[in-house]
Amino acid sequence: MSEHAGPPPERAEAAAIDEVEALRDLSRHLAAGRPTPGGAFRAELKATLLAGSRPRADWPLIGAYAGSAVVLFAAVGLGIADIGPLAP
Repeated sequence: MSEHAGPPPERAEAAAIDEVEALRDLSRHLAAGRPTPGGAFRAELKATLLAGSRPRADWPLIGAYAGSAVVLFAAVGLGIADIGPLAP
């Protein structure tokens, strides 16, 4: 009985080459079937990119999360120091 499992190296190499060709064919097929965005969408995208406008960051929400984290870390620190609401 053979020591290694699987097909012989020649067959494995041929299978790998066939798989690569199949993936290339699939790639070509998908690229050919991809729809092109409409002119209105492209014009709007171009205007947005040239204007340099960026999406508005949600700073109040970020601040609320950061503030909550500070409060929770403070409560945990007090609990570890045997002070405050979480002290044993």
